[in-house]
Amino acid sequence: MTLRSLCLQTLLISLVASLGACSDSKSDPPAVPQGPAITSASAVAVSGRNVRLTWKTQADAEVVVERQDASSGPYVEIARRAGEHGQMLDLALLPSTTYSYRLKACKAELCGEPALPDPVQTRGSSLPTTELTVSEPGFTDDILVMGVAGLADNYAGIGHMMALDRTGRIIWEYENNKEGLITEVHALPGGRLGAEQLISLVDIDLDGTVVKKFTELPAHHALQVLSDGRYAALTFDRIQQSGKGVLLGDGVAIISADWSAVDWQWLTRDHIDMGDVCPLCINDDPYHLGKDWTHANGLTVMMDEAEQKLKLYVNIRNLNRIYRIDYPSGNIDWVMGDGGDFGAGLWSHSHCPEFLPGNRVLLLDNGLHRAGGEEFSRVIEVAYDPAQKKADIVWEYRETPDFYSFALGAVHRQDNGNTFIADGYSGRLLEVTPDKKKVWELKLQQNYGTYKAIVVPKDFFSSW
Repeated sequence: MTLRSLCLQTLLISLVASLGACSDSKSDPPAVPQGPAITSASAVAVSGRNVRLTWKTQADAEVVVERQDASSGPYVEIARRAGEHGQMLDLALLPSTTYSYRLKACKAELCGEPALPDPVQTRGSSLPTTELTVSEPGFTDDILVMGVAGLADNYAGIGHMMALDRTGRIIWEYENNKEGLITEVHALPGGRLGAEQLISLVDIDLDGTVVKKFTELPAHHALQVLSDGRYAALTFDRIQQSGKGVLLGDGVAIISADWSAVDWQWLTRDHIDMGDVCPLCINDDPYHLGKDWTHANGLTVMMDEAEQKLKLYVNIRNLNRIYRIDYPSGNIDWVMGDGGDFGAGLWSHSHCPEFLPGNRVLLLDNGLHRAGGEEFSRVIEVAYDPAQKKADIVWEYRETPDFYSFALGAVHRQDNGNTFIADGYSGRLLEVTPDKKKVWELKLQQNYGTYKAIVVPKDFFSSW
């Protein structure tokens, strides 16, 4: 082989090797980064207004939730959640409507393949319609939660709650008619709701799951979470009278944090003479449990700073009295109202006393069996002095013409100084300023009412 041939052969070998290297680089391109994956996702309709979404993905990812309405149109982003949160509740949906969802897990602007749960149809709904009749600026950020009472023949058989924004839009609902009428509604630690359903105490998650129930005693009307994690509730006390049937009294129970035990109990029968009755009420049997003797409907547990002891305040509707009870002795410190130590004649068959700083109490004076026969309701703020045995009305809200909620209803003093009122039997919610100007009002459909409505922050539902 000549030198020239050897050079040509070497050049050819180099060229082939170079072409091979180029071919290898084209067949193995650099890997494209992949976003985090959602390993499972589901969508379940839990009411006529809500769908529960759940997912699994890596903890440090962000989940983008998109919704397609009525199985048509584009997907629209409705929320972003931390991957580890694993759930959300879609709010303010339309009953009996189909929705589709798309979920993507993203990290540093890089998203994985979307997960597509099966389309889901919301349930039907029998909630009443609402009408917003007064709305001043500034009522956009909080949410109202209430039990719904049908005022027809099946009054006790409707177990319905709903939440509305200040425009009157229903964003959430809960229905469990097996448990019966919902009176008390209370926001619980952990973002759940406590409800008194006829004679049961129920702890409800916002997706409608019943977390726990208390049925050892028939509970009703009022529930409070204590600072040590226990609960205080009003209870019924059925007293069998020889030859006279059942007299329905009341009690207070302190319940363990897990609702497994009754730690303490106080009964009206041990402290009130059973001959001390409302003659116009004693033969009523509204709960089909016995003659309506005391009819407690309000309970507040507070620390007395001077004595450093817990005190219980119990509103006895049928006797027009508020009892202050020492805990744990059960002794009565004083009684305000008719036949008590002071304050006779200030109200008639009241609901929902709310104790304010400076020995003041706000309550709904329903007006049933009012002296003189007048039929009207009002909200009153009473200043009281047990040492001087004095009580006086220092603020009153009454309308012209009068409203009259002979039963149901509640009041609450807002942080802004306004008073929130549930005109329960009329199915009306309103808020008034200290100078009695009505700045917000909403009405439920005719023949619907509410025992009580509470105000919660907007994120109570949106952060679930």
